[in-house]
Amino acid sequence: MSKRDKFWADVPTNPDGDVAWPKDQDECRELASDIVGARVIGAIEWILEDKLRVAAGEADDAEEDAARGEVFASMNDEQRAAVEGLLRSLCFNSLYWMLVKLRSCPNLEVDISVEPYSDGEPLTKLGLNETELHALYFDWVEKFSDHRDDV
Repeated sequence: MSKRDKFWADVPTNPDGDVAWPKDQDECRELASDIVGARVIGAIEWILEDKLRVAAGEADDAEEDAARGEVFASMNDEQRAAVEGLLRSLCFNSLYWMLVKLRSCPNLEVDISVEPYSDGEPLTKLGLNETELHALYFDWVEKFSDHRDDV
């Protein structure tokens, strides 16, 4: 079971299957941050795993991926490992630097807000302040990435 699968299995839910948000605002903010982090890391890892399948010669029917798969198939194990490492680095570092750059948008304040709801009643809007995002990245990678040791 992946780290994200375990996380989603442990998220408390109500009888309708919706998130059962904690009453404590700090716990609610932490859960919201984890949900955002699990989604963001999940998206990065989906892209990474898709391209690693191409590198392993398991390309989809897309012509471009099939052509790349042929190139990867012609590489030796050391070359293929180098390309796979580059893919991991590219995916994870691109996300990190996007979050860092959001911190310094001229004359802008970037904020990700989540508005949890429970049984149709909105709870307090929770902001993940832009100055936190690049710092949250490390926590998100630790909690939700199955490729962390490779990054």
